[in-house]
Order: sequence, then C-alpha cells, then structure tokens
Amino acid sequence: AKRGGSTASGVTRWRRLAGAWQPISFLPVTEPGQDWYEPSLIRDTDGALLFSARIDRPMIRVWRSTDAGQTWALVVDVQGEREPAPITLNRALDGTPYITSNQLGRGREVVCLWPLNAARTGLLPPLVARDARADFGPPPSARSWKVDHPNATSLRLGDGTWHHVLAYRIMDEGGHDATQPPPQTGCYVEEVRSTGPAIPVWSFE
Repeated sequence: AKRGGSTASGVTRWRRLAGAWQPISFLPVTEPGQDWYEPSLIRDTDGALLFSARIDRPMIRVWRSTDAGQTWALVVDVQGEREPAPITLNRALDGTPYITSNQLGRGREVVCLWPLNAARTGLLPPLVARDARADFGPPPSARSWKVDHPNATSLRLGDGTWHHVLAYRIMDEGGHDATQPPPQTGCYVEEVRSTGPAIPVWSFE
C-alpha cells in the first residue's frame, strides 16, 4: 500500500458487500519508510500467522502474529543470506514454514529453501532446490542463468493424495536482449518432501 510518499506491506481483509468482495481494512506489517513489496502470508502449525515480503537488499525478515493479525512482532531478521531477488514464505505439507529465494553470491543462479527453526526465531541451513550452472553448465549468452520467482503450494493431485510443489522459472539472462532462448528455458515444478504427516493448510470453523 502507498499513501503519499510512504509505502508498506501488510494484510488486507475483505468482506462480501453488495454482491461483491470488497476490502474493508489494511494493517501494515513492515516498517514504514522502507520499500517492502510482494508479501507472503501463511498459517503456522500452532495457528499463528507468519508474514514475509521482498525488499531489494540481502536480508530475510519474518513477522509473527498470535492474535489473528492484529499485532505483529519481528521474529526472524537474517542479513547476508539471499540476493535482492524474488522471495516467498511457504508452508510444506507437514506444516514446516520455509523461505525460498536466491542464495547470496551467485546472482539468481541458485534457488534455495531456508526452513524456519522450531522456535520460529531463525533459519536452518539452506537446501538447494536448483543450481542451474551445476545442472546445465554456462548459459549460451555467457552471462548468467535466472532461476527465480519461486512460489509453492500444497494440492491434491490425481493420485488422491496431497503433494507440496514448488514452481519457478529458468531462463538465460541474455533472453532479455531477444537472443534465442536455450532449451532449458521454461517453468519448472518440483515436489518438496517433508518428514511429518500432511496437515490441512487452513482450518475453517
């Protein structure tokens, strides 16, 4: 949201009014005066809400609310882990919350998953989901691969069971200059496996 010169990322609530869904409130979560955008919101295993957003600096922050989003506390503040690139907060099939973005120092060539620790106060070591240069070698343009815009969700597939899938794009950075895209270009979907039993994403009462 933006008002005047101030921007913030937060939670918007909607209500069905006059036959249409309409926003009825907006509560900022991120600090004022900083350009946070593209936020993510998930429910933790204990019912609390977790919130994160993108900022074009090498930092990861996660906020937590235990009162249905009325107040928020910064619980994870990690510097120097990720590139200033797209980032999302996701929830694995067993409820484990994790951040996914690009590892610092490799541009957007490596996309990683950082699980939150059990106390929700920090991150566990990253898990590499894709290292494009290791998998494909150097890109044809001799510039760099872009493995980015990761998003994940849990869904029931044709086998009747729940799966957690992570989707992201891969392209040669030279593609921005209208060079011929290599065969690796496209949307990739991978399954993220977790150790615990599957639990519902939301609980409606």
